[in-house]
Amino acid sequence: MIKSVKAYAATSATAPLALYPITRRPPRPDDVEIDILYCGVCHSDLHTARNDWGWTHYPIVLGHEIIGRVVAVGSQVSKFKVGDQVGVGCMVDSCGHCDACTEGHEQHCRDSATYTYGAPDRIDGSLTQGGYAEKVVVKESFVETGKRLGRCPQEWLRAVVRACIEKTDYPIPAELMPSTPSW
Repeated sequence: MIKSVKAYAATSATAPLALYPITRRPPRPDDVEIDILYCGVCHSDLHTARNDWGWTHYPIVLGHEIIGRVVAVGSQVSKFKVGDQVGVGCMVDSCGHCDACTEGHEQHCRDSATYTYGAPDRIDGSLTQGGYAEKVVVKESFVETGKRLGRCPQEWLRAVVRACIEKTDYPIPAELMPSTPSW
């Protein structure tokens, strides 16, 4: 069943984020439905909200550093169960078959990766919406396990920020990787 959820969306390049209802599709056989607990703010979210790169379609729900809890799984999902703590990064799908995908570099998918927000869904063509929302539905292979995330919220966010950085085209020196927040 399609679900209406609350989200915060950019409705123009100059407007602040505003409460905005969106719909989330039901999980497909290989999908995981996640209640979002936390979502980081990446500088690319700001660039997208301001349409600095010229491709933003409004309204858009940003956020691709997502931590949440599994609330439903598709019939073919094997790695996750309801209640699992999980993370989602900057991609939610890819072809899965090209050289880049099979080597773990989905961001270079020959058939174009599907990013967490602002990208056409590979199945139905609708634009993806990100993690500044109550829920998200993601293909199982793009969901990170709780074991890799750590034990507390600070470690969870650090893990998804690290996953975001690891998908860039440039190697990041260890001393520049995110550390525990000092607030």
